[in-house]
This record gives sequence, C-alpha cells and structure tokens, in this order.
Amino acid sequence: MDESGWWQGEQELGAPLFDANMNEVRSFTYLTTSMTLTAQRSKASSPFAIQVTYSDNRPPEHCLSSSDLNGVLSTFAYSKVKKKIHIKEIKSKYPTTLGYVDVKDAVIGEPIAPWRLFESNDHTAIAVEKLFTTVETDITPATIMKLEAGCKELGNH
Repeated sequence: MDESGWWQGEQELGAPLFDANMNEVRSFTYLTTSMTLTAQRSKASSPFAIQVTYSDNRPPEHCLSSSDLNGVLSTFAYSKVKKKIHIKEIKSKYPTTLGYVDVKDAVIGEPIAPWRLFESNDHTAIAVEKLFTTVETDITPATIMKLEAGCKELGNH
C-alpha cells in the first residue's frame, strides 16, 4: 500500500526515512503518556493552530505556529535512516518509549500509519518504528524536546 510517501518501506542507510510534501500535511499529532499535542491547518502551506493538553490537569495551551512547526515538520519529513534496528535491540538499546506521531495529509483514502518513537539509553539517538520496521534516524532529541515544550517552543512569539 502506498502511504503518501511518508514511509518508504525497506530502508537503505542514508536514505530519506519519509518522503513527503510537508506543505500538504493537514494534521500532526504527538501523543505521550503525559501530553497530547495536535497541530492542524485547513490548507496547504498555511500556519498551524496548535492545542496541547496534559494528563496532569494543567490548563491546555493554544497557539499559532509556522507552516513548518518551527522546524519540526521538516525535521520529520526529511529525516534519514542512520541504521536498521532488529526488534530484539529495542528493549536493550532504545528502552524509553517517547510517544507516537500521527500525520494526516491532504490525500484522502491513503491513511498514514502512526510512528512510535524510542530514545536510546544514553539519550542521544531516536528510533522510529512503523508497521514492522524500526530504524534509528537523524531526528535529534532536541526536536522531541521542542514538541514536549508545546507552545513555548512551537508558537509564534
């Protein structure tokens, strides 16, 4: 099944992990055990409206962000495969599940499966699992920290 280019199946080292037209992304959600961040827009290349809710009853955040989510969207869209990871390596080398990313684009009828994100033992590497493939990417922990900071990092100031 073609998934609008957001996942390229068998990955070669150095190959783009996702191959997407990020201007066509309509919704980007980052879900963790402590928060849900949803960025939405109705038309291509327009700014995103962000809502962040927290499981610890903090008040929700609302803000506007750039059409690139202040660099986060392009980081995901143009990330590259650093290495393939065997499923048995996940628990030992990437033990922390950070959360899930779910993207919806303008292509109707071709759902994009969510990605599960993991962090390495030493907090320097991010692995992505989608369907039955897991790879380490060049997405940095700093990008994940931007998502977790919500409107403080992603909002237009």
